[in-house]
Parts: sequence; C-alpha cells; structure tokens
Amino acid sequence: MMGKLEMLILMVMIALSLGCGGGGAESPSADERTVRGRLTDVKAASLLEVESITVETETGESFLLEADNRIFSGFTPSHLREHMLQGNLVTVTFHQEGERLVLNDVLD
Repeated sequence: MMGKLEMLILMVMIALSLGCGGGGAESPSADERTVRGRLTDVKAASLLEVESITVETETGESFLLEADNRIFSGFTPSHLREHMLQGNLVTVTFHQEGERLVLNDVLD
C-alpha cells in the first residue's frame, strides 16, 4: 500500500511528465469557438482535474469556461495558475451547451 508521501511524489511526477502539450479535446465541431487571452481565474476539482477557468481577451471580453472536472494533458490546475500569475497568453477552444460554455482544450 502506498503512503501519502509516495502518492504525492507519484502525482507530481505525472504532472511534470505531461508538459505543456494540451490535448483534452474531442474532434472539432461546427459550434466550436477559439479565443486567445489571459487566465483571470482557475478553479480546481483536484490536483489534476480542472473545474473551470476564466479567460479575458485583449478586448476585455471575459469567458467563464466549465471543464467538468476533466484532466487536460499538460495543463494541471497548478500549471494553469502559473500561466495566470505570469500573465501568459493561452488559446482555448470551447463549445456551448445550453447556457454553459464548455472547455474543449487549452494550448500555450
């Protein structure tokens, strides 16, 4: 049985091995949109799962994108927070489901 320290080390190693690749997306659909901007909020469901992010474009338009606790390859919540703190631009793709905007993918 794995102890807490071993589990933490394993999770950190997995997160570091993923890098900045993006890639949680399904195949693109006709209603998919892409925007580029800065992260202004990141909510995590766990160390690896993203609950939601908020992206603000250069024109000041803000998008609250729900991730439904998904794992995005290379983009853990802590990695996304790093981008937010440094003010790095990200490109996000998303689609609309009813009133919700649902995150498809994140790229550097």
